[in-house]
Amino acid sequence: MRGIESAALSLCVEDLVGTWVGVRTEWPAPFEPAAAYMHFTADGRHFWEYPFLGNGREMWEFRYAITVDGLRVKSRKGTNQFDFDAWRERDLLVMISRGYVTWYRRLSANERPAFLQMFFEPL
Repeated sequence: MRGIESAALSLCVEDLVGTWVGVRTEWPAPFEPAAAYMHFTADGRHFWEYPFLGNGREMWEFRYAITVDGLRVKSRKGTNQFDFDAWRERDLLVMISRGYVTWYRRLSANERPAFLQMFFEPL
């Protein structure tokens, strides 16, 4: 956990619900954060949209739970589980995946790109 105080990591559902777009990342190319969209619902569903390997936009569905350090995300069938350090940094959602940090900004309805398969308003 990169030396961050546990209190700073505390999230609640209201911190997550909505549609988010990547604005900055430590991931190396070819990952493009501005092409990564995440959706969180109040009932614990999480969707990730990304143009995977030139095959057009693909969407993956997960279930999420808030943990002390951030998020636990399980595949839709529950066969795979991933733990992410995650926290809010002002108006950004920050997540660490495989040691790389990515910052996401929540979108408002008037910023929604037409190609998104779904969109969720914040609570």
